[in-house]
Amino acid sequence: MAIRCFETDFESEQPSILRDRTRRIVTTGPDRTCRHAFAPSVHRHSNGHFLITCRWDETGSREGDASNEQALFFSTDQGQSWTMAHDGRPIITWESGTGFPIRSSITHSFLFEDGHGRTWIFYTTNQPFTWNAGEPDRSTGGGTIRKVEVHFDGRTWTTSARSLPVWGMRQPVADEWGGLWDDIRLVTLNPILRIDDKTLLLPVAGRSTITEPQGVNWRLDRSWVLLSPDDGQSWTE
Repeated sequence: MAIRCFETDFESEQPSILRDRTRRIVTTGPDRTCRHAFAPSVHRHSNGHFLITCRWDETGSREGDASNEQALFFSTDQGQSWTMAHDGRPIITWESGTGFPIRSSITHSFLFEDGHGRTWIFYTTNQPFTWNAGEPDRSTGGGTIRKVEVHFDGRTWTTSARSLPVWGMRQPVADEWGGLWDDIRLVTLNPILRIDDKTLLLPVAGRSTITEPQGVNWRLDRSWVLLSPDDGQSWTE
């Protein structure tokens, strides 16, 4: 099968160079509301909507900036058109809750519907000061995993709740010798897998850390699966 590829610089593009079925969800740039969007995830909701979450940055311009937040877009027509939820504002911000006393990058996120009909966004907030010593306002490689409930009010998707912790900083996880590591910060990158009505699996990755890293950027070198036996109410490694 031949695959046709199209290239564009996104600054001078014209509709004629794009396929008829191509749909742009968001365009970023230094002169636009959003300067940086990245790491999308897609979810087909039980109400028929297509939902996409992605990183959103109105003030910074790079991955890992402390200004990284999360946006939610929804489509009610099978992806033909898209609307930014929450009245055009990021749906997850620092004020939603991060587990840290100062701002840090809110990174990868995805949606999940539980068995009670509630819809959640799971997301990771990086531990502050973990990019390098010269850039204290940037972070990378995980920290805390949290979730916030969202809902469709008949007009848009929104949230009025603060987030809840899923997995905290340096919460013990099993090593491979029958013991525990208690120096890990985690990141979740991929959606939850439902095994049965109650049992869920959440893939995560992690790396060692210290309480005040001041630029420590250690390798993301371990992976686990977290288990929930109660439809996401609690988790264990």
